[in-house]
Amino acid sequence: MLAAADETGVEVICLNPASVQGPGRATGSTQLLLDYLNGRLKAVVDSTLSLIDIADCTTGHLLAAANGKPGERYVPQRRDANRSRGLELLGRLSGVERPVRALRPSLVMTLATVVEGVARVRRRPARICRELAANAHPRSRL
Repeated sequence: MLAAADETGVEVICLNPASVQGPGRATGSTQLLLDYLNGRLKAVVDSTLSLIDIADCTTGHLLAAANGKPGERYVPQRRDANRSRGLELLGRLSGVERPVRALRPSLVMTLATVVEGVARVRRRPARICRELAANAHPRSRL
């Protein structure tokens, strides 16, 4: 997008927020937290999750609009948390402590490939996919 902006002379400021959390969220990484609390999460990718509250994300957008420099990219985020330790904290705070295995990113990518294939044959959406696995741990991208 920034290259296209340069070519056309349009001033663009890019924001790539971390995982946005807040009221009303029930998809994406929020689904991971809900699955943990509901006992459906048995394993996670051994990696870091970057989070930002929806109000802070909104403030970041307003600040970028007012003070951002065209051609720059900003990454609004508030906290980085190891997924396993974050779930342990969520368990302690909620009183719902559940065991969760931390899996190597390479194993998760292999499992996601298999799950995608099975889902395609069954004509159902895959619960995990290679894109999700890659996003869960950027160094695991193929």
